[in-house]
Amino acid sequence: MTLQTQWVAFATMLASGILLGVFLDLYRVLKGRWHLTGWVVALVDLCYWILAAGWVFSVLLWSTWGELRFYMLLILFAGIGLYYWWFSRPTIKVLLIAIGVVQALIHFFIQLLRTFVWTPLQYGWRLCQKLVLLMLRLLWAVLRTVAWLLQPVWRPVRSVLEPLYLPLVHFVLKVYRWLAGILRKVKKVLQKLFHPE
Repeated sequence: MTLQTQWVAFATMLASGILLGVFLDLYRVLKGRWHLTGWVVALVDLCYWILAAGWVFSVLLWSTWGELRFYMLLILFAGIGLYYWWFSRPTIKVLLIAIGVVQALIHFFIQLLRTFVWTPLQYGWRLCQKLVLLMLRLLWAVLRTVAWLLQPVWRPVRSVLEPLYLPLVHFVLKVYRWLAGILRKVKKVLQKLFHPE
């Protein structure tokens, strides 16, 4: 290796050590914030170290064409130590502030959606329900009046037409119940999304 290559390797390994420290602190902060425990922690630990090893190997491959020397590992660990000695606490504070800001923004946008999308949709849905109910009541009143007026004619015809319209009535009721079930499920999903307990 030339002297220039060695300096590049020195700088990249030192920077890699610092970067690994930053990502390890980020992982620790997120683990504490999300209260990760058990096998999830072991799995994420494994993923972190696999990614870290891949990163270090790719940096070595780029800077020294894969030529590994003992002092490079020392420089890598020196970068990690340097980071934890000088930069770890300020970085954790910045990460906590950044995560708090992101959480506040997410909460703000959820509240915005709830106020300007979900609540108007709820009121619109209730208004539509009331209008449909009113129309059905009016239609029912008209049909009852017509049925009362046509009662003398209807009695002899009823026995002939009943086998024709009863299956249609049962089909309409079945479709209505099916749609009502779907609407109830959609309503539950939307309530869980916009009103988490």
